[in-house]
Amino acid sequence: MKNPIEAAVAPLRAASIARAVATVKAHVEHIIATHPVGFAFSEKYPKPDSWTTGRKAYLSRENERRFLKSVLKVEATNHTFRAPEFVTGTNEAGIASLIEQTERDAAASFDAYVAKLTGKVGECDSASVVGALWEGSILTVTKGEKTERWTTKQIINVSCLGKLFNQWPTRLAK
Repeated sequence: MKNPIEAAVAPLRAASIARAVATVKAHVEHIIATHPVGFAFSEKYPKPDSWTTGRKAYLSRENERRFLKSVLKVEATNHTFRAPEFVTGTNEAGIASLIEQTERDAAASFDAYVAKLTGKVGECDSASVVGALWEGSILTVTKGEKTERWTTKQIINVSCLGKLFNQWPTRLAK
């Protein structure tokens, strides 16, 4: 049997996953629109040099190149290390994989959010939620005679290496 908080928040799970997927799809569309076929990829995104660049900058640039190559087909003019690279199309398999991974990550993030929320609020008799998580939901719980309201707003954050992730800061309303 689900606890009251899990039962109240569960209907928001699908919308949260759909929002994450929509955000990634919009980002992919932007990348495709700004990197047309023939785009000189290696001029804008040269291979980072691990000898002259710090570790953090190197990883950030390499992760950016790797991500872009998961969306775009990029081919070099020859097989030398610094050969010019050009966009030759889109990487449909990479895009599909990115969307599937986004769905899995969003589901895992949401499940972690529910577990953390349940632990933060504690035992309760009943719970109800109003609003969508990313628009400022309010979870109302009753604990005997006491009623508490917890506000949550989903934010999308970016790690220092450029990876997007969700956060759901939740606070007890005063």
